[in-house]
Amino acid sequence: MSFNRAELTTSKFGSKSQLKGKEEITILGAEEYIPDGYSVSEADDSAPEFLIELQNVRGGLRPILKPLHKPEGMIGAMFNGVYAEVSSLVQEHLTKQLGYPCPDLIPVFDRFETQETYDILCR
Repeated sequence: MSFNRAELTTSKFGSKSQLKGKEEITILGAEEYIPDGYSVSEADDSAPEFLIELQNVRGGLRPILKPLHKPEGMIGAMFNGVYAEVSSLVQEHLTKQLGYPCPDLIPVFDRFETQETYDILCR
C-alpha cells in the first residue's frame, strides 16, 4: 500500500455510504508529509480522493477525512461510522500539528443527505 492511501474499517454500527464497496481512500495533500522516495498513488475509482481537515471539537482539534467532491444538491459530509488507518508518516505529521498523539483510526465523513432528509431526521 502506498503512503498516501488509507485502509477503511467500519465500526460495529457504522455503514459505508459514498464509499460502499471501497477498501481504501487516497489522501490528497499527504504527499507533503511523505519523504521523497516513498510510494504514493494517484486517486482512482477504487480509492477516491479525501482531504485531511482539522475539526474543532470541544475546544480541541481532531483530524477527520472529507471527500474532495460533494454530490450536487446534498448537504454534508457527515460521519457514518467509517474510519481510516493512515500511514505512520501521516500520523507523525498530524501529531506535530495537533500537539498530542494522532489517533490510530481517523473518522471518514462519507455520508451526504438532501436538506429535506436532514430536516426529517432532525425532528
